[in-house]
Amino acid sequence: QTRLKSMNPIQSLLKKNLIRQAPRVPAIALLVAATGMTGMLANAAVYEKADNSSALNTTTAWTNGIVPGPSDIAQWDSTVSAGNTTNALGGSLTWGGISIINPSGPVQIGVLPTTGTLTLGSGGIDMSAATVDLTISNAVVLPGYTMQAVNVPAGRSLNLEGGFTRSGGSVMTINNA
Repeated sequence: QTRLKSMNPIQSLLKKNLIRQAPRVPAIALLVAATGMTGMLANAAVYEKADNSSALNTTTAWTNGIVPGPSDIAQWDSTVSAGNTTNALGGSLTWGGISIINPSGPVQIGVLPTTGTLTLGSGGIDMSAATVDLTISNAVVLPGYTMQAVNVPAGRSLNLEGGFTRSGGSVMTINNA
């Protein structure tokens, strides 16, 4: 008794090598390609906070005289003395991420009452080498389809006092660095 297998037309063409099957691509690779997240911060510049109390949307607030943009990292390090670690955002800004290393005192972004929203890209918030805490008083937004990590070491704290919006498709991972 012979058993006949029925093949759909695609299977028949594949078997005859008339067409080739595309390799399977993991869903995460498609997500990354579709959203353009590959290398989003590959060309990111690190902008060091200057030792002053200027609003963060002004060029004088940064050592190189340029306000960080959507693919850049805003960094607080030993350049900043304790008297200058609290700064008004000054208006809505979009940064690729924030890095807190070793300023002389706790960092506070936003002075009450706050104005503006801080949108953070895939660089997230890196406090893995932080010697101080970070407080963000302004509203914080994660843009859609952004994957970011927040690294906060033991003994340090990250305080979000303003509103927090996670847009559709964005993912935030909080790590104890």
